[in-house]
Amino acid sequence: MSGPEPTPLFVDTGAFYARADEDDKHHETVKRVFDGIRTGDLAYRPVYTTQAVLSELATLCLYKLGHDDAVRALTAVR
Repeated sequence: MSGPEPTPLFVDTGAFYARADEDDKHHETVKRVFDGIRTGDLAYRPVYTTQAVLSELATLCLYKLGHDDAVRALTAVR
């Protein structure tokens, strides 16, 4: 018997930003979700986003967290 069929998931800026900002109130929850997707414990596949989301994430992180954290946030999306 196999597990549930994977569900496609669209990730918007808020989730990516919460993952990048350790002070965000949703950081730990989002981190667990992303870790679960990465390990296969959560059946969300494929995971989608857009160039507009990535651009917004870069701008938000640059202004709120700084250059190094913005680079880390965008690199983590891969």
